[in-house]
This record gives sequence, C-alpha cells and structure tokens, in this order.
Amino acid sequence: MHTTSPTSMLVDDELVLLASLGPRIHVVEDETRARQFEVRRARRGRLMDILAHALWTGAGIGFAKRRVAISRVGAAGAIVASVLPDFVHLIPLVAWWAVGDGSAGDVLRYASAVPGTEPPMPILVGESAHHLHCFLHSAVIAGAVTAFARFLPRDLWPALAGWWLHIAIDAFTHSADVHAVPILYPFTMAGFDGIAWNTPWFVAANYSALALAWGWLYCTRS
Repeated sequence: MHTTSPTSMLVDDELVLLASLGPRIHVVEDETRARQFEVRRARRGRLMDILAHALWTGAGIGFAKRRVAISRVGAAGAIVASVLPDFVHLIPLVAWWAVGDGSAGDVLRYASAVPGTEPPMPILVGESAHHLHCFLHSAVIAGAVTAFARFLPRDLWPALAGWWLHIAIDAFTHSADVHAVPILYPFTMAGFDGIAWNTPWFVAANYSALALAWGWLYCTRS
C-alpha cells in the first residue's frame, strides 16, 4: 500500500499555494514596474519643466534687450528667479536629510513626485515644503513684493519679471491632477485646472514654440 509522506504533502501544498498566488505576484510586479516607470517619467518631466522656465525667460530677456538695457546681473537674476520657485520648497526636505532620518533619495523622489507618489515624511516637513511652494507661486505674494520694487536696485527688477513669468506659465500648465497652482495663496489654496505640463503633446508643443522663439532671435540678431 502506497502512503504519502508528510514531506511530499508539504511540497504539494506549497506548489498549490504558489500556483494560486502566481497571478497575484505577477500583478504586483507589473504594478511596481508601472509605478517605477511613472516616477522616472515624472523626474524627466520635472527637469524639462524647469528647463523650459529658464529657456522662456532667456527668450524674454532676448526680446526685451532689443528695447531696454538689461545688465548681465539683471539677466542672470531673471533666469535664477524663473526656476527658483521649483527649488526653494525643497529646503525642509534637505534639512530633514541633514539633521533627521531623511535621505537624498527622499529629496529626489519628492522633487519629481506627482500627487500620490510623495515619500513618507514628518508632517512638519511636508507642510513646510507645501507652503513654501505655494508662497513662491502666489500672485498675491509676488504683487506685494513688486509694490516695493521702486525701493530695490534696478538690476533686481528683471528678477521680478522672471518670477512673474514663472507664476504665469505655471498657472495654466498645471492641472487639478498635477499640483494646480494656488495663485491667490494665502487667501485660497484653489488653483486653475489647466493643461498639465507633463502631457506629452504639450511638452512637444512647448519645446517647438521655444525652438521657434530662439530661432527667430538668432535669425534676427544684429
């Protein structure tokens, strides 16, 4: 009479369990790969978004210099101010990395995150970063600073223009799904539901327009 050993029964049970879990494991793996792909695409998209801000400001400087005098300091300030709003809000993350249990990876993941993909972090760090981002994307705050522009050195005026250009571009190139910009902060956190900057056709159109603008500046240079 043939009997089944406990060992073989255990192996059979494991095989049955693996067979039943197999499809679920593949689903989890597929979801993980899809999320990793989205994170990488978001990171590349964020870099292209920041580059576009600098390029549009540079083109604006090129057009403006044909009508008004802009020093090299003023031009550099405008370009720096046009990208700074997308970096300053990382200060709390960097501080968390420096003196807390955060990491460089957390900073990078947050910098390129789309809603729902941010790394876990202390509430104070997350709220500080969020409000810094809102502060520098607010037309209310920029307007208050601009009201005192006459007290600032003239070389800093182009920086204000670069800041305003950043806000104006972001107001219409962020959607409700991708960090809508609260231009009336601190009075409201609501933002305009525009076209997300990482929409593939918009990225292509944006850089095509940039190529035309810079091409025209080059061809009409004196």
